[in-house]
Amino acid sequence: MSEMNKEENQGSLLPPADPTPGAPTPWTPPPAPAPAPDTLWNRIAAFVVLVAVVAVAAGAGIGWSLARAVNSPHGVAQSTSQPEQAITQVTPASPAGNGGTSTTT
Repeated sequence: MSEMNKEENQGSLLPPADPTPGAPTPWTPPPAPAPAPDTLWNRIAAFVVLVAVVAVAAGAGIGWSLARAVNSPHGVAQSTSQPEQAITQVTPASPAGNGGTSTTT
């Protein structure tokens, strides 16, 4: 009796008989589509996208570095030494022609 159950179980695990040999069975997935041909324009487009991504990354890195330098709590290194001579106001010399006096007639 166990042999009959065994045969029935084995028979139920097999797929049903297909009336047309060579036809795909309904539970198999369709075949994968063929890959697109690799053309020169595909390579150019991929290169342009790569350049754009690198440029964006470089721009973000430069911007981040500049923002850190501008907003740094430590500030930018500046010279704190005093100039060698103090700046003094210089008065203009009097004109040489009239001796420094102004006359009106």
